[in-house]
Amino acid sequence: MLDRPRALALALPLVLACAGRGPATPRERAPAAAETREEAPASPTTSAEVTATPAPSIPPPPVAGPIGSPHPIVVQAIDPAARWLVACQARADGDGDGAIGVGYGMHGELLGDPMRPYLIVGEGEGRALDALVTFRPDGNSLAIIEGGALRLLYASGQETALDTGDLRWDPRDGGRGLVVGFIGERHFAYYRGADPEKRAVVVQGLSDEVVIDPGPGRLLGARGEPGSPWIAMALDLPNPGGGYFGRRSTLSNRHRGPCRGPMTSSYSFGGDRPPSVFRVGHVNGWPLQEFRGLVGIVGDDAIVRRADRSLWRHPLASGRPSEIAEAACDPTIIAASAASGDLLIACRAAVDRGYAPLERRGPGGALDLGIDVEVGDADRWRGGDATLVHVFHRGGDAIVDLESGLVRRLEFARQTHNDGVVSWHKGHVLLRRERRISWVDLASGRERPLPGEIVDYPGFSARGSMVALDPLVVDLAGPTVIGRADRPILGVAASGHVLVSEAPPDPRVIGGVPQGPLRWVWPAPLE
Repeated sequence: MLDRPRALALALPLVLACAGRGPATPRERAPAAAETREEAPASPTTSAEVTATPAPSIPPPPVAGPIGSPHPIVVQAIDPAARWLVACQARADGDGDGAIGVGYGMHGELLGDPMRPYLIVGEGEGRALDALVTFRPDGNSLAIIEGGALRLLYASGQETALDTGDLRWDPRDGGRGLVVGFIGERHFAYYRGADPEKRAVVVQGLSDEVVIDPGPGRLLGARGEPGSPWIAMALDLPNPGGGYFGRRSTLSNRHRGPCRGPMTSSYSFGGDRPPSVFRVGHVNGWPLQEFRGLVGIVGDDAIVRRADRSLWRHPLASGRPSEIAEAACDPTIIAASAASGDLLIACRAAVDRGYAPLERRGPGGALDLGIDVEVGDADRWRGGDATLVHVFHRGGDAIVDLESGLVRRLEFARQTHNDGVVSWHKGHVLLRRERRISWVDLASGRERPLPGEIVDYPGFSARGSMVALDPLVVDLAGPTVIGRADRPILGVAASGHVLVSEAPPDPRVIGGVPQGPLRWVWPAPLE
């Protein structure tokens, strides 16, 4: 068992080694033909059915041996390269009933014997943790709670203990109240100090740290993006005050904790008043910049909503602010692209029965995309970077390429509430129509039905172009149905391998917790 503090430091490197114009008002001008392409709705009968052909050769699995111990197991996170995973297991009879058993509650709570998270690098039973807090999108760094303390684990084998002062982790939130997250290319940000009037944001690099004093006020929270070096901090000033910043009280309290199962029901509660002020800092400790009405950060730009509801872009490194959308539009933000600097917005001033015109607005000006989309009172976007965006328009679903402006409408009979877009990857979309699936190429509009059927309530997992939708595994780049799994799929690797339980499911338990250990296997061909 990998139970010593330096076990990951030794194992993880070995595994890795193997392994200009002003914005226009809505509908003010028709988009030029060169700027956008009108696309006919995709039809499920536009091409012949794709045949299920096995790959010429089966690649080796990410890990050859068993993963975890022979006890109830619930996967919490999988490294994008499948080098490690974190799973919760009940390995002892904690409730004294003479057996080890775990069940699911409707809000994601795990019932029965207590479960504990384990970090498993490669195969084996892993290293016991208090909690996995978060990890970098590439999987090369993890933030964990171990022995009640916050630690960073690096792919290089280095481990760093982080000083949170007198701020202690809360098991109810799995330690998320300690951290801001991974920032920029190589930094991690967390909080130091229990008193929100004196709390600092600490930026940890590989060999140094920068302590950012957010200034006067009560620190409500901070947020950053993995691809941006800027950190936005929300504060309440002594008068007036009150509000939340990206931390609504969501779901049920019973659901919260370091170990969670799938949710079949959830609810939210709490207020959402804006903070008094936002201050934005850089990972290098540059002087803070102050804003009111900050919505989010796109690359090196702060997106700010002024008191009159107009949207503005404020360059954080240098430059003058510029207007994105005028007050008369009453804009709401759907999505943003850091690569192009463009925003997808809808003008609520033109809303009609819950739908408003969709536009792409950016440094090059405004482009009406020709569809009306469903909008609410609040911005759908509060950070993050997107290229393809799924929206609902008056006629159904649509996929928008934020950078090119291409809009592809998708038609569904909506015979079940599950019909619709399942996943997408680099211009290819996977659709569900009842128990059948099909593939759409956004550029050409071709839709191809794929062979096989999915179950009524399939589990879902995606990695790169691979999508697992019980029991099928699809490569969207093909498109190819690689095959099917004979057991519930708990994860999929970029190679197409799927993670399943070695033990057969108990037929007496519907939707029961899987039994460990787990193993990466290749899907069986369709018959």
